[in-house]
Amino acid sequence: MNEEILKALMQLFALVSSPNQNEDHRREVVRNYLSQQLNSQRVDEYLSMYDLFVHEQELRLSEPSKLRKRYSASSVKVLRIATSINEELTHYQKLIVIIQLLEFISSGQKAISVMETEFANTISETFNINSSEYFEIYAFITDNFRNQAPGNNLLVISGEKRHKDKSGYLYQEHLQNELRILNVHSGNLLLIKSKQSSNLTVNGQ
Repeated sequence: MNEEILKALMQLFALVSSPNQNEDHRREVVRNYLSQQLNSQRVDEYLSMYDLFVHEQELRLSEPSKLRKRYSASSVKVLRIATSINEELTHYQKLIVIIQLLEFISSGQKAISVMETEFANTISETFNINSSEYFEIYAFITDNFRNQAPGNNLLVISGEKRHKDKSGYLYQEHLQNELRILNVHSGNLLLIKSKQSSNLTVNGQ
């Protein structure tokens, strides 16, 4: 992935985040993404770039009286950046960006804002990601084991006997955890989440 695309992605991460949502764990999501693309020295370089974009975004959104106008401007920027890199990314890379972006907005201590969701939806649409597949990914990452039921693409592995004969569940005796595996067919990707850990695994990464 070339430098211009990575720079654009750092700006996207900063733009989609609401004010006061930029806790350290969001920054760690960005670091983890960069670590898959670059060596450690370059990771720090792009993290500094991300920090600068976040600071600029927070300054733009610091005046409540101009918040709606600033959000509109941010929305235009998000669309422009997503459109500019759309042709440069493979479908697989687009899925990874969306997955990391959703993990990013769901990693804050506050609930995901309407604006953050709208920005993520806009990027997904611009990347031409199938809407049903996108919303499955969105639910998988943001649901936090509350409401998403197993289905054709979602398998739940559980040690609870009440799940033993249920469709969509794989019962594993003595398992003291619950695992969820989402099959993202278009990218040949498996997303794995553990109820006892907040970490998301993508195809073993």
